[in-house]
Amino acid sequence: MNRALPKICAIAAAVASLGAHAQTPTLPTVEIRGEGESYVQPNGTTATRDAAPIVQVPQSVIVVPRKLIEDQGAQTVTDALRNVSNVRHVDLRDFYNIQFKVRGFNAATLIDGQAMPSNFSNLESTVNVESIEVLKGPAPAISGGGQTAGSLGFLGGAIAITTKSPEPNARREIGFRLGNWSERGVFFDLNQPINETVGVRLVGESQHNGSESNGAFFKRSSLFPSLVVRPGGGSELLLKMRFSRLSNLDYSGLPPEGTILPALWTLPRSLNITATGQPVSSSKVDGWNLQWKQPISANWSYEVALAQSSSVLDQNGVFTDDFFFPNPGPFYLLTGLNLTQRVKSTTLSATLKGQADLAGVKHKLALGVDVDRTTDYGYMAGALGGLGLFDITNPVPPVWVAPVPNLPGAQDNTYASSALFLQDRVTLGNNLHLLGALRYTSIKVRNLWPDFGVNSTTTNSKLTPRLGAVYEFTPVYSAFVGYGAGMSIPTNGIYTTPPKPEGSKQTEIGFRSTNPEGLNATVALFSLTRTNAPVADPLNFGQTIQTGEQRSTGVDIDWNYKASKALTWFGHYTRQNPRVTQDTVLAVGSQLFNVARTSARVAFRYDFRDGALRGLGAGLGATYHSALPGNSANAFFTPAVTVWDAQLSYVAGGARYQLALRNLLDKQYYEPSAYFGGNHVTPATRRQISLTASYAF
Repeated sequence: MNRALPKICAIAAAVASLGAHAQTPTLPTVEIRGEGESYVQPNGTTATRDAAPIVQVPQSVIVVPRKLIEDQGAQTVTDALRNVSNVRHVDLRDFYNIQFKVRGFNAATLIDGQAMPSNFSNLESTVNVESIEVLKGPAPAISGGGQTAGSLGFLGGAIAITTKSPEPNARREIGFRLGNWSERGVFFDLNQPINETVGVRLVGESQHNGSESNGAFFKRSSLFPSLVVRPGGGSELLLKMRFSRLSNLDYSGLPPEGTILPALWTLPRSLNITATGQPVSSSKVDGWNLQWKQPISANWSYEVALAQSSSVLDQNGVFTDDFFFPNPGPFYLLTGLNLTQRVKSTTLSATLKGQADLAGVKHKLALGVDVDRTTDYGYMAGALGGLGLFDITNPVPPVWVAPVPNLPGAQDNTYASSALFLQDRVTLGNNLHLLGALRYTSIKVRNLWPDFGVNSTTTNSKLTPRLGAVYEFTPVYSAFVGYGAGMSIPTNGIYTTPPKPEGSKQTEIGFRSTNPEGLNATVALFSLTRTNAPVADPLNFGQTIQTGEQRSTGVDIDWNYKASKALTWFGHYTRQNPRVTQDTVLAVGSQLFNVARTSARVAFRYDFRDGALRGLGAGLGATYHSALPGNSANAFFTPAVTVWDAQLSYVAGGARYQLALRNLLDKQYYEPSAYFGGNHVTPATRRQISLTASYAF
């Protein structure tokens, strides 16, 4: 899979051999399933950069634990995030073109604390995921790389993924999947302690999914090696690596005419606007993350993290001229396109953490520095003259013609940032928790697009604060208020003038119920504003300007009710107004593209814990969202929809069998396509039936 992989395997084998000679006794694996297992994870690390009870965080933080991921058979991060309010999912056929959105705005994706490059796949597999924390709104003090271009910044929030680490007890798991739409896959998880101080783990999978769209498919293969060394005294060295390969047949969606808008024809949902001989698109993401944790004293410790992620995208697509020019059909000019992009992001973070007693008040402090550098090289090539006219009512695919390189032009951009941060968490008495944080970030950007005459170097800096308070009325009920600001340098555009930092700021008031054996809920009123938002330049085709302001205001509710040891109810609700508030291009009051005003979910899970049915579990859920704008101009909307899902599982010893059904009632509907920022639709995935069998030993 990678030249480094044989060396890694050889090193792991050598370490394993040393461990075998050490003759450490091996105990049989004992699997314990507690009666009190729940979907509530009381602590998190994303919001404060250190482990902290979520109840003490003055901001909405929702955690999706491993148990919920497994019980629902969620195969990708976007599958798992249907359980969190106000997060837009990503369709399998659209993953090159869109990022996660939280409360209407782009959110950074973090893997073990490192912000991923902007073309990192949002269809990250859950095979190596331990938990997912969703932080809603900007948090300027939490992570290296988060304010720079590569990750799109923390404008809407953060999707923070914690991956699996080596564990003290030996455990191996192998499994396979089968399903409709040509689904097939295998996966494994091999955890092996070498001795009392060294452990290794290797997680991997190979997965294939077909699609209702003719010829469209998705293939993924991933390998995640990790190594931990704990020499004693609380010290820990943790190395995690990733090797991921994705491939698919690029899909540009369908015109709204004949699908959701009236026309003299009706388009089949299975239509794929493609060309004969269109090459497969591919993406690979490699990376490593090295973390060192060292106690200094009983109250102080430091952490150093050095990480690098590199991605290569080779996208080959076919699209119709109505993306850019009005065309009601049925004849469209097709164009072939190749986009190549290479992004490498390197991050160094050093954090000093500890407690100090000042005038009888305990302060939990975190201070440190982040340094990162992101390089972004790419070019887009198009087939001169197009591929020919295409009659959508009598589709005859044209022949693929290789695009001409460097048309319209290559880009070679560099983004470098350095930041200092300070955070203080204070508890007054037993009830009041205060948080204050400051981050000073300086970002140097070099934009180079020779064919467009763009050659600029700019430096921007900004001080972003975060303030908040939590008051616990009782051990169960609390309220919080918070304010935070963030910044990011926009990317993936040809800017008429050097880009300015995008900004975001959020005020939030919330209420929490925290009861491990009852109701756990977060209710939050929020106002989130984005400034210097990029939009298409109306005077220069293909170029981008920054103008105006966008805002989302509303309420989020996330809840979980443990009715008994066997039965859990959970869900969420959002009502918001995501709109353009100031702009010189977009109409003021327009609803933000592909963002719902209302969304909700309700689900339950029942696990038989006694009697003849012990080990059997079942789940059922329904997810709703209101109409979605199909483009920024709100020229059309895809309809509101409710989609059901169900799960059935059985655990006996080390064996686990699971049946997962998505879109249970086979609802046939459309959602906006993000290809070129909208104007087309994607037929939503029809009923999926996935059977998984695994065995742990």
